[in-house]
Amino acid sequence: MKRIHLFEFEDQKWFPTFLRNYGTDFLQFLSNKTKLYKPIIPIIEKGLKKSRTNQIIDLGSGGGGGLIWLNSELKKTFQT
Repeated sequence: MKRIHLFEFEDQKWFPTFLRNYGTDFLQFLSNKTKLYKPIIPIIEKGLKKSRTNQIIDLGSGGGGGLIWLNSELKKTFQT
């Protein structure tokens, strides 16, 4: 199968900033409202316990929107 090179409009310099911000805000709202990350919480908790840490380094979630809700859920398990 031949590779198809696609791009994200919001990553282009010419794309209006206000639309990019709206898009990332909407994705944050949607992921928090639907609890998109709920199924992965047990897996993350297991990894954090096994690595004996309570820190996550975010390397690619854009604005980090979905991680706000996820962080509040993980804090319930990892109270320091």
